[in-house]
Amino acid sequence: MATQSSLVISLGGSMILSGGVNIKYLSDFCNILSKYKGVKFGIVAGGGRIAREYADAVRKLCHSEFEADEIAIMSTKQNAKLLISACNGKLNVFPEVINTFSKAKEV
Repeated sequence: MATQSSLVISLGGSMILSGGVNIKYLSDFCNILSKYKGVKFGIVAGGGRIAREYADAVRKLCHSEFEADEIAIMSTKQNAKLLISACNGKLNVFPEVINTFSKAKEV
């Protein structure tokens, strides 16, 4: 029985958003991954500069580390959803952002 290879990639948020959404990079990234048949990818998207800016603003506005973390996580999830959209049709993509380790293991 053949086994499927798995690879986890950490994609920094600054690669996704660099002075705006980097559409060419996202498209190229998905095209490259599509060439690896039989490999199952887990991609962890970062929040990038925008996540840090939002978190810093929340810290200054309400001095809440919890809310700063929460808004940074929201930015990270937006980047993950953007990546899902970019790769949809090029790769067999799980259609939603995964929020737990147990779900990631299941998928």
